[in-house]
Amino acid sequence: VSQSRIENGHHLYILYYGHECVGYVFFEPKENSEFYLYNLYVTNKIKRPSYSPVWFVNKCISLLPKSFSKITCVSEDWHTSAHNVFKLNGFIVNNE
Repeated sequence: VSQSRIENGHHLYILYYGHECVGYVFFEPKENSEFYLYNLYVTNKIKRPSYSPVWFVNKCISLLPKSFSKITCVSEDWHTSAHNVFKLNGFIVNNE
C-alpha cells in the first residue's frame, strides 16, 4: 500500500528515535498547492521524548514544498492526543 501511495506522489515521512521506527505520516498532494495529512502515528510503546509527535509533524511540514497553501486532516473526536498535536502545530479545528 505504501509503495503505491508513494508512486502516486504522496509524501511519506518516517520518524526514528535511536535505531527504532517510532512513527510515520503521509501527505497527499491536492489541487491548488494543498496537502492532505493522513495516517499520522507516533507510538508511545517505545520510550521517546514526549514532544516527539509535535516536533515530527512540524518538521514534516517544513519539508513540504514551500509553495503549499493549506494542509487539511481529519481526526476522530475521541483522538485527543492527535488534536493536541495538530493544535500545537497551528491547525484550526473545523467541526463540520
